[in-house]
Amino acid sequence: MRTFKYLVLGLIIGTAVGLWLGVNLGKGKPLLSNPFNGPTLRQSLEQSGTRLKDKSEQLFEQGKNAVQDQMNK
Repeated sequence: MRTFKYLVLGLIIGTAVGLWLGVNLGKGKPLLSNPFNGPTLRQSLEQSGTRLKDKSEQLFEQGKNAVQDQMNK
């Protein structure tokens, strides 16, 4: 009975540690960081805004180049 108790305790602790390390590994974070600590809403919005700005700049440059090419023909 004693070994069964230790086996169950080991499985519970091993599962908890394995989940912790696995989640961090999957997210590309340091292994011992908090797996529940994610980006805040502000950080998410800033990242989305930056990506939107970069993409719109690229599209504007492509459109500008296409217009210049048509005018040069």
